[in-house]
Amino acid sequence: MNGTTPTESSPTYSSALTISASASSETTSTTITAIAFKNGEASSALTFSVTTARHLAKPTITVGGTDYDISRSVTITAASGATLVDEDGNAVTSPLTLTASATVKVKQTLSGWQDSEFAEKSVTVGAAKCYYGFIASSTITTLTQVQSLANSEGTTEFSGTKTATATENSYLWFCVPSGQTISKVTSSGYNVTMESATTSVSGYKCYRSTKQIVAGTYTYVVS
Repeated sequence: MNGTTPTESSPTYSSALTISASASSETTSTTITAIAFKNGEASSALTFSVTTARHLAKPTITVGGTDYDISRSVTITAASGATLVDEDGNAVTSPLTLTASATVKVKQTLSGWQDSEFAEKSVTVGAAKCYYGFIASSTITTLTQVQSLANSEGTTEFSGTKTATATENSYLWFCVPSGQTISKVTSSGYNVTMESATTSVSGYKCYRSTKQIVAGTYTYVVS
């Protein structure tokens, strides 16, 4: 591989050769010449070229927060000096802030290196939560009102013990994704009469206590 014609005293081929790319160029072409010797006689020379390249590794995508957050930060880690680009060739700046669910797909480029493969990650933003708490209003008509309830949790089945604090003369509200249903609410063993005051608010079904409740902290069992 040094550019000279092999002789019987040249290094012999006994195992796979390792050919590394140059540390200063994107691709490296290496010419290999081999000759077989037997009983002092040489075969014809076999000459061929091998091209090697320096490839960047995929960038690393790290997503902050949870699926239920209304916005999420996405940090993309690349090699020093590398540029992040999306599938359309547009430059991408890290970190990203997503306010809707999306698939992040980026690669990194750097002079003197071949581009990395694309790194890809699906990011869920604003998955449906269940909201509950007290507000003075006897009606809920907007998603902002739903999200203003003091307590929330991400769950596929809203049930169990819930604690909420009321201001004076406020209504107890439970708002769940429209596919869920609340059948019963109790407190200290007594039924709490709830009515389905809103059939749908931006994909939520909301239940409201029929009466206003005095200030205090209450524990409810929902089923």
